[in-house]
Amino acid sequence: MADSGRVHRKVNIGAGLTARGKAICVLAALMLVGVGLSMFNVPLASSAANSIDVIHINQQVPIEPRSAAWDSTKDAEIPLSAQQIYQPGGGTTRMVRVRALEDGQSIAFRVSWDDATKNNEVGNVASDAVAIQLPIDPSHVPYQCMGQSTSRVNIWQWKAALEQMGTEAVGATAFEGAGVRNLTSNGICKAVDTPGIRPNAVSYHDGKQWQVVFSRALGRADLGSAPLVRGASTSIAFAVWNGARGEVRGMKAVSTWNTLTFPQVQANSAGGLITLGVIVLVSAGAVAFTMRRVAG
Repeated sequence: MADSGRVHRKVNIGAGLTARGKAICVLAALMLVGVGLSMFNVPLASSAANSIDVIHINQQVPIEPRSAAWDSTKDAEIPLSAQQIYQPGGGTTRMVRVRALEDGQSIAFRVSWDDATKNNEVGNVASDAVAIQLPIDPSHVPYQCMGQSTSRVNIWQWKAALEQMGTEAVGATAFEGAGVRNLTSNGICKAVDTPGIRPNAVSYHDGKQWQVVFSRALGRADLGSAPLVRGASTSIAFAVWNGARGEVRGMKAVSTWNTLTFPQVQANSAGGLITLGVIVLVSAGAVAFTMRRVAG
């Protein structure tokens, strides 16, 4: 009978643990798992399919398309489609490939796309061109076509013909930024040149594709500049004009908004370890306290 009583008491304790203590134990375990995921930087969800990761490098960002520094990252393939919101629509380029690097002071994007013809002459033939679009306020991203009255966008537009004019003006090599304009827009066909943190651009055509490197100082938003700050992700879109197809103004291939993800600024490692230790001790203490109360 004594043995039977001990067994009965153990069963009751087990039932008590299941009803009262198990939920707290599971909660504490989940807290510890969460701490572990944070400690080892394991994401709980994957990035969107069309996202561009900005890679930090410990050297000045490259401004030349053929720089070996671009090998430290890989292309994000961004699909394009013909613009049809504002007529005449059009646009034949179907994809751009984008790489992004930052050095803590500046950011650079290399945008490349297939185009066997190099249209960079000022005259009757339209110019090849490409543009990057960024929201002035990333918390209120407007419709993708050049902003809205309540939410402006910052557009960096490069034209091959403008860069060629710069080359002819100063000699054999175009000066940095000769072909790029800094624009803002609050609606279709409302883009205007705006002072701000000016982007630069340098291009290269190899007979099969264009490669254009846009670069700009990192900084917060102002009247004519979208914010580009380490640790703060934003949205980004692209447009391409094929001069050989007569594409000008609204005749362009465009993307939807894509995610531009900056590397997270690392917190102080010593502080992080102290916080981790406090969380572990508190969780362990809560579990031990609950177990003692249930057993009693």
